Amino acid sequence: MPVWRKEHELSRTVVHYIGIISTVTCSVSLLGQIFNRPMLYSWGRYGAMSLPTACVCMAFGIGFFLVSRGETSRAGDC
Repeated sequence: MPVWRKEHELSRTVVHYIGIISTVTCSVSLLGQIFNRPMLYSWGRYGAMSLPTACVCMAFGIGFFLVSRGETSRAGDC
């Protein structure tokens, strides 16, 4: 895990929210696919999110969320 510094706080927050939004969107799409509710996985006439796409995007979202947490600095480290 990376160590986030104070000057990178904005970047950490953006990566954190991208992870959350991606995970929630793909989770809703997965639930729509499982329960056969097109309203949850299709966006009007623009198309629909397929099951493999939802799984991969959810994995990326979880990864972004975990990376954004990072590590805390240890005592004595600068």
